[in-house]
Order: sequence, then C-alpha cells, then structure tokens
Amino acid sequence: MGLEEIVRRILRSAEKERAKIIGESERALREKKSSAEQEARAEAERILEEGKREAKEAEGRILASARLKARRLKLETQEKLIQEVFSRANDELTRARESERRYKKILEGLVESGGVATGGGELEVQILKKDEKFLPKSTLHKLARRISKSTGIKTSLRISATLKNVGGGVVVQKADGSVKCDNTFEARLGRMRRSLRNQVARILFKS
Repeated sequence: MGLEEIVRRILRSAEKERAKIIGESERALREKKSSAEQEARAEAERILEEGKREAKEAEGRILASARLKARRLKLETQEKLIQEVFSRANDELTRARESERRYKKILEGLVESGGVATGGGELEVQILKKDEKFLPKSTLHKLARRISKSTGIKTSLRISATLKNVGGGVVVQKADGSVKCDNTFEARLGRMRRSLRNQVARILFKS
C-alpha cells in the first residue's frame, strides 16, 4: 500500500468522523430546540393558567365588593326611609298637642289599649303633670268600663302624675307593679320602629 492510499483512507475516515460529529451535533441541537420549545410552551401555559386564576380571583373580589356596596346602599336607604317616617311621626305628635281635643283622644286611646294589654283590674295610669287635665275622673270611669268589657275583669284606674322626660303618652301598670304597658310616645315609636324596619326591609330586599 502506497503512501497516497494511506492518506486517502485517513481522509475518508476523517470525513466520516466529521459527518458523524456534525450529525450528532445537529441531532443534539434539534433535541435541545425541541426541549426548549416544550419548556416554553409549558411556561406559557403555566403563565396563562396563573393569569386565569388571578383574573378569576380579581373577578371574585370585584363582585364581592359590588355586593357589599349594594347591600350597604340598601341598608342606608332603609335607614333613611325609617328616619323619614319617624320624623313625620314626631311632627304629627307635636302637632297633636296643638289641639287639646285631639291630644285628649290620643291619651284616652293609649290608656284603654294599655289597660287591655295589662289585663285590667286595679290599674295605675302614669302621666305627665301637665296632662292631668286631659284625664278627669269622668273620663277615667268611662275608660275603666271599656277595659272591663274588653278583658272581662272589673277595672279601676288611678292617675299618678309621675312621668318625666317623655314627650307624652302614658304608662299603665297593675297596682302592684307586676305588669306594665309603656304607652309613652317614645316607647310606641320604638316598637313601631322595629315593625317598620321589617316592612321596609321586605320592600327593599324582595327582589
């Protein structure tokens, strides 16, 4: 074998080795590229899913805040309506005192309803000192008869001008203090407030 043939063999071997190396390099590059693309897609999907989750959480927070604001607005509206009703009721009660005849009828009604609520019998009627003139003995006898008829219990009424710090009305209680009905304006309005609050709430939240 001559020198030239040896050189040609070495060159052919080197060419094959070079081709092999290039082939392996290109294959490794393709694998790395494919792997990188897969990782990129996975990362993109992860970011997208994370974005969806964060968007959903943000949507939940916004909706919760909107519901809270809506409920707060309804409650504020409810309170305003109730305050308006009570403001008008107070105005009406103030005007009632301007007419002695009207105020007398109101007091009589409060005594009678209070007497029935306490069950009749020997009753004490607490009133403001300035209201004594509206409930003379003749009126008390008339009211006692009405209460007796409603309760089936013989009833007597005794005035006690001991009420203070109220706008008007009466407190009716058993002579022994065992049962009491507070029919002062303030107490009546307080009871009415609870009833009105429920009614207004039903109107506002019926939807």
